[in-house]
Amino acid sequence: MLRHFDIAHADGMAWYGLKREGYPPKVREQLQRDMEQAHAMGLISEREAEVDVFLSILSSLKQGHVTLVEVGAGWGEWCMALVGALRNRIAGPSATYHCVGIEANQKHYANMTKNFATLDGGDGSCEAWWGAVSDRMGFVKFDAGEIADEWCGGNISGGPFRGSRLLGKLWSFWHKAMGRTMDVSSLTLDGLAMDRIDILHIDVQGAEEAVIRGAKDTLKRTRYVMIGTHGAGINRRLPSLLPDHRLMLNLLPGIAGALDGRLVRISKGQDGLQLYGPVENMGAVV
Repeated sequence: MLRHFDIAHADGMAWYGLKREGYPPKVREQLQRDMEQAHAMGLISEREAEVDVFLSILSSLKQGHVTLVEVGAGWGEWCMALVGALRNRIAGPSATYHCVGIEANQKHYANMTKNFATLDGGDGSCEAWWGAVSDRMGFVKFDAGEIADEWCGGNISGGPFRGSRLLGKLWSFWHKAMGRTMDVSSLTLDGLAMDRIDILHIDVQGAEEAVIRGAKDTLKRTRYVMIGTHGAGINRRLPSLLPDHRLMLNLLPGIAGALDGRLVRISKGQDGLQLYGPVENMGAVV
């Protein structure tokens, strides 16, 4: 099922053929460097692999309506990618769509609402939600400030050290002391009560397990789950939290696997990538 797509990029447009607002320059520069380094080695970058996986999923769907939920949506990148890929016939059927983007960072959320406003049309709808996603309803401390605004939105306090209670507390204390946290409402995916999700995209800076624990019922109605992972331990633990899905792709930083015969290079500090699919799709894990 998984294959590589060669995509022609138009000037001023994202790879999916739409203009977007709020794409941080630092993120763009980093991804460009990663891609150039990977190509110099005859490989593809993590970002290119993620695009290939996304388009491979769309190509496999044989239906007239596609539903996507993007958790940690930032400026709405993958919701926009779905719309652009369908409208521009990059992959997938001619279909209508319903997208839900959930983001806790105020700056990125504002840009997501602007981006979604440009997508109005009879072919579907995109909803922007402001909030964090976890395994419980309520409020959480969410990182704020320059790093959160200029990169990927921050994360639930505890940050990249969620696997270490001590380091997580130190990270949280530092952010609080510097005035770089804010209270954000927390919801669970089960609380959304979605009837069906074709693609669930998760990129939550280390809180992946909490999101999955709060989606037990939702996952039973979800076909594909794409997860940007943040640590080898998370990659190891997640499969046991998705018993109704099969792990189809499992990439970690480094030369971690192949996609359609092409080796993938994930540089240090970049996300890993996992794809889970329906159990009837028994493709081998790479």
